[in-house]
Amino acid sequence: MMKKSVYVVAISAMALSAFVSCEKESASPKNKVSEEKIPQRKVLHFVDGKEVSQETFMKYNNLGKEDLYVYVSPLGAKKEVSKEEITYTGKPLNPGKKEEKEPVVLVESFTTQEGYVRYGIQNGLKVKEQLAFEKEMREYAEKTGAVKYYEKTGEAPKSYVKYEKEAYKKYFGHAQDKSYITTLYKDYFGGPSWTMVGYMPFMPPGWNNTVSSYTPVGIYGFTILYDNSFYRNRMATFWGWGFTRYLLYWGWTYYLNDRTSSVLSH
Repeated sequence: MMKKSVYVVAISAMALSAFVSCEKESASPKNKVSEEKIPQRKVLHFVDGKEVSQETFMKYNNLGKEDLYVYVSPLGAKKEVSKEEITYTGKPLNPGKKEEKEPVVLVESFTTQEGYVRYGIQNGLKVKEQLAFEKEMREYAEKTGAVKYYEKTGEAPKSYVKYEKEAYKKYFGHAQDKSYITTLYKDYFGGPSWTMVGYMPFMPPGWNNTVSSYTPVGIYGFTILYDNSFYRNRMATFWGWGFTRYLLYWGWTYYLNDRTSSVLSH
């Protein structure tokens, strides 16, 4: 039987009409474009490798309550499907044939952390390092008063900044400026943008709860969106090849619109 605390992994394409229980307001397409202008994507949802309906998936993945373990695959990803799991190969489904396959976004949930970690490792992601970094920085921010300092001043103490810099290098093997670049957008298309490198424990002024799409600027890696500052309440881990604009619109990701409060990438 599936547990309520679910480790989510990959995302698909279609707008959901289901309700999400959360502390923040549910997302709405503030973005100012008619739905006809948004390219549609087929969305597939999985829980522990079993395909489920959108409604069933939503029952196991409520925002604002706890960490969700979500990997979002690249839009238009080529995939091979076995009975046990989905493996991303980066190769065309039909080598030598010219016809294009419909772009698919996959959302996969896991009911154990072990399943989440195993999936990440299989796809070349530093998921163990990610979890360790999150845990250490959350505890450090709470213990040292960095959270309260930020809530009062809108900034982080210098001691926190220095500690975070070293922690990122310790877990991911390089400095922040050598990491994945991510451009965040307030709109689905165009609009204000903010480019970040590596990590952002809280959003710049005017950017909290405003992100509606993003583009990873790199060959391969992940970008994680959090519902709260200092990497708390993980919402989804988007992974895959860079230079693709991800809209927080397709499928379950619709409910991530206007909720991001911190970001981690590698």
